[in-house]
Amino acid sequence: MDRKRAFWSTTRFTHLAAALLMSAASVAPAFAQSAPPAPVPAPAADSTRAAPAPVSAARNAGCAEAERDADSQHDPLLYGILGAVTGPIGVGLALSNRPQPSTAAMAGLSPEASVEYTRCYGTRARRKNVKAAANGFAISAIVAVTAIFYMDSKTAP
Repeated sequence: MDRKRAFWSTTRFTHLAAALLMSAASVAPAFAQSAPPAPVPAPAADSTRAAPAPVSAARNAGCAEAERDADSQHDPLLYGILGAVTGPIGVGLALSNRPQPSTAAMAGLSPEASVEYTRCYGTRARRKNVKAAANGFAISAIVAVTAIFYMDSKTAP
């Protein structure tokens, strides 16, 4: 009876409940954004709607360049540390922030290309920030839960 009582002590139960609650709270918002889009049904053959305009090759090239720049110039280390230290708050901050490219990278672009470049750069850099914050929080949660169980096993009779 004492062994069972020691296993479910108030301190251990509180630590376990807090760790599970923090894990559940951090995972839901981080992965809710990564769900694949629902498939769009094909239009009927007799549809009177006009087909959507094809995306230009220049637009795709500009977006690809912005994503390459975001991958090479943007370092999400700070968000990884923020996610590890603050948990779901760090993930929320990463979700709410949209990084902006340097003005030198957009110097010779037209206004439309500049808007597209900024949008693509911000999307890719934000995705990297959220991923780093979620990974940092997951690692810190695993370390915390492991430490709690290790300390509890040392104090058990």
